[in-house]
Amino acid sequence: MGPQWVLSWDAASFALAALLCAFLTIAGTAKPGPGASVLHDFRTGWREFAQRSWLWSYTLSGTVVVALWLGSYQLLGPVVLDRTDLGAAAWGTVQGSFAVGLVLGGLIALRWKPDRLMIACVATGLPLALPLVILATGPHLVALAASAAVAGIGLDLSIAYWNTALQQQLPTDVLGRVTSFSSIGELMAVPLGYVIVGLTATSTGTAPVLLTSAVLIFLASIVLFAVPSQWTIRRLPTEATAQPATAQPRLGSQGSQEAPGRSRSLRLKASDAKDPQP
Repeated sequence: MGPQWVLSWDAASFALAALLCAFLTIAGTAKPGPGASVLHDFRTGWREFAQRSWLWSYTLSGTVVVALWLGSYQLLGPVVLDRTDLGAAAWGTVQGSFAVGLVLGGLIALRWKPDRLMIACVATGLPLALPLVILATGPHLVALAASAAVAGIGLDLSIAYWNTALQQQLPTDVLGRVTSFSSIGELMAVPLGYVIVGLTATSTGTAPVLLTSAVLIFLASIVLFAVPSQWTIRRLPTEATAQPATAQPRLGSQGSQEAPGRSRSLRLKASDAKDPQP
């Protein structure tokens, strides 16, 4: 099977995804309020994004992780294998293992629903560093494929918990604007990551770059455990998430209701996950 068939199957998967999306039921279309404008939406989104340290700290971490992961794993992975007895064709096995891991991660996420969403999100993303270490230390196909599968499981779990946190903790009317800020940093850093990793690997070799990337990915992730607000993001009960988002008094960090004068718009009678106020 040549690459053209592989690309065709990939394109067909997007068509299938579009078909599945056609069956989604949308509750309604939001209508712009008085004085709405692009600049107003930008300011509103930025304000909501900036006052949630759990959100912007994870975004900063993700900017580093995504850029280094794609640059090191996707760019250098096949190059490293091509220089060994395994050959570039073995990269297909590694990628297949990674895809299997993604599927398994999705199945696990259906059953494992941790209480502290962001802590689980950060922890399950740590295995992304494993394939880079294996690639740097003389790749063995079985070990590399296994590490890719574990990374795939962790990545899909991390994505599931991240999106759950966003859906549960952000008010519906600003969800799109806030998530656009969380995405733009990661997307902008990807081309830069490819350039930096590629140029550095050319001058120093692939092994130092892969090991450095693995260490930086690990450090950029574990530093989030030191952010107090990451520990405050908890999964909402299933029955609560079925209710529409409404304006509710903000709950303090211990679950006590604040005075009405300091109340804020929340979703689902829970904390809006902004940084706790003294």
